[in-house]
Amino acid sequence: MIPHAVGLALSIALMSPLQAAVGPVVGTPRILGDQGGYTSCVFAADGSAVICSRVNAEEIAEELWRIDLKSGEKELIGYGRQPSVRGSLLAYVGTEPGMGGIWLRDLASDNPPKLVAKSTAYEWPSISADAKTVAAARADDARGGIYLFRLDGGDNAWLTRGGESQPAYSADGSEMLVSRGKQIWLIKNLGPHEEIAEDMITEDGREHLDPSWGPRGAWITFVGRWNERFSNVALLRLASRQLTWVTKGLTGARSPVISPAGDKLAYLGTLGDNNALYVCDLRLSP
Repeated sequence: MIPHAVGLALSIALMSPLQAAVGPVVGTPRILGDQGGYTSCVFAADGSAVICSRVNAEEIAEELWRIDLKSGEKELIGYGRQPSVRGSLLAYVGTEPGMGGIWLRDLASDNPPKLVAKSTAYEWPSISADAKTVAAARADDARGGIYLFRLDGGDNAWLTRGGESQPAYSADGSEMLVSRGKQIWLIKNLGPHEEIAEDMITEDGREHLDPSWGPRGAWITFVGRWNERFSNVALLRLASRQLTWVTKGLTGARSPVISPAGDKLAYLGTLGDNNALYVCDLRLSP
């Protein structure tokens, strides 16, 4: 259980030298993308860029942009939201008219995207470690939960049926983070003939959402919020349940992600008047 007293939002500037030494050290956020309207983001597999979705000016569809970390150069790579990356593969929810559902694209190829799940009821795709399965959530009281869509011709499966959302495979594919009942859960034993084990890893009065992994599985990040205006980004060390709130005063915080090397933290939110994509230097203890 996370101690309630730790639930105050702290910035790195307020941490004592001892706290900074044993906990995560987060640098000053810089704005990488300032176009506004951002909804979700993920690091590219090589850590050189952030792929994010944003509502375009006409609000017809959400755009997928690749923003280079060093140069800040922006490239429009498609139309969708909730991007998920595994190697050169990009999964996303299609948002163009008539192009809903879950799609999979190989960024290293000129081949057209492949439709994984046609129904617009599915969202939050996550690609397995072997790139043979895409997990997605279905927001439906009768059939809600996490579904597994096989890309190799195998049978699709209904993994969980408790209203879980936002699945995120671990680096080795053996575990999955999900949000359920306003908390973050860890699910293990994901094989077709295994009995699923579940562990609730957050517990306080906030709503916790947008979970994602650090590169070695020791740390995760997520958003905690009382409401859309009062929300911040957290880092949590799984082994000890050590929790650190690394932002303060954000509005609409969402989609925090840790870079593949574990040296950067990116997230979306509004600080002052800027709805932007922010990136911070990061140092995590083992």
